[in-house]
Amino acid sequence: MTYYIIDSDSDLLGHFLKPDALILTPEHIDWAIALSHVLSPSLPTEAQQWQTYLDALALVGFAQWIEKHAPELDLRNDWLSGFEPREIDSIPIRRLEGVPASEQIDSLRWVRVGDFRLYLTVTEVFQDGAIALPQRILDSSNSSDNLPHFFVLMEVLEDIDQVRVYGHLRQDQLIQHQQTAALALDDDHHYSVPLAWFDPQPESLLLLLRCVEPEAIALRTAQRVAPPAAPYITSPLQGLTQRAINVGRWLNHQLDELAQELSWVLLPPPALSPGLRSSSLPASPVEPFDALLTEFIQRSDLQLPADARGAYRNFEWEGLPLRLYVVTWETVMDGEPTWGLLLFLGAQPNASLPLGIQLEIHDDVLVLEQTAITDAAQDYLYACVLGNLNEQFWATIRLTNGASTTLPPFRFVQE
Repeated sequence: MTYYIIDSDSDLLGHFLKPDALILTPEHIDWAIALSHVLSPSLPTEAQQWQTYLDALALVGFAQWIEKHAPELDLRNDWLSGFEPREIDSIPIRRLEGVPASEQIDSLRWVRVGDFRLYLTVTEVFQDGAIALPQRILDSSNSSDNLPHFFVLMEVLEDIDQVRVYGHLRQDQLIQHQQTAALALDDDHHYSVPLAWFDPQPESLLLLLRCVEPEAIALRTAQRVAPPAAPYITSPLQGLTQRAINVGRWLNHQLDELAQELSWVLLPPPALSPGLRSSSLPASPVEPFDALLTEFIQRSDLQLPADARGAYRNFEWEGLPLRLYVVTWETVMDGEPTWGLLLFLGAQPNASLPLGIQLEIHDDVLVLEQTAITDAAQDYLYACVLGNLNEQFWATIRLTNGASTTLPPFRFVQE
């Protein structure tokens, strides 16, 4: 994994940053300062005022992270009032009417993404490999409506105007951990939670927010739950109810609800044609699809059934106008029903893929296929996998600057 080291004249010499650190603009900082001033009458100590300032930076940083990596997700917070981080100058700063002062301060840390509740816990420096979480958030008297689905650990490096999502912890995984490890409570009514309990992969959080139903994450406290019968779940998606695109319905000329929400478009049955030329591609999505598929079959000797079907989706990510073609089919291997998934990632007409962009296909444990643009003449990336009917697969796109996005999983069920 690549890390960057801060310039030698910084007080944080030797502190390493991941490429996914977000830059806090002067507008973000001014907004956080103004907000902390609004709340300062309720903050008797300088330490509390400073923490509130960091909380405000973490909030706008997290909103910026969601906007960058998953703009389709709806983020809500009392202080952001429906504005985007880029509109920070327009966000009104005022005390929340009818809300006690302590709750106004705490509301900086509560965020809703879709139907999920997230609690942002903020730190500048990690000490003793532990994170302090308020007792009131973990307390057994809380109803499920007052518990977060995720604790999100935000690292704020105020001296260099950067913030990043350091990790996350699911509520149900916290419960499982507490069965075997008692948490120490300090004099300030905070539990000391081991840093190792947090998943350090931000992509896993994005995947969960996109693909999992909130009801799948048990919102219970440790005192109420029986000891787990199964081992600790290490995969971010294993055992959870997920929203997946059912490509099996494509064989029946249908799109499921999720595919329709994401603007997938079914294509006519493939008409194999002469190979794709490196010249500019036609504007119609059908012609390049047929040519791409023909070329892939010629190179790979893939035996594609006559009822194979494809679909495509145009979308923008990181300023790139992208087009993803997907082909699926059902077959039999070694006497077992099997399904295939073939992906072509390219740019929309009059655009091109940047050098170094990667396409991965993976299950919930392993990366199965990985390819990258290494030549400016390449128009498309492709990856292909076969799996049992009970398997599903994810596609992840990565850029050389560290940005990445994981699409909702694909599964195959003929209904």
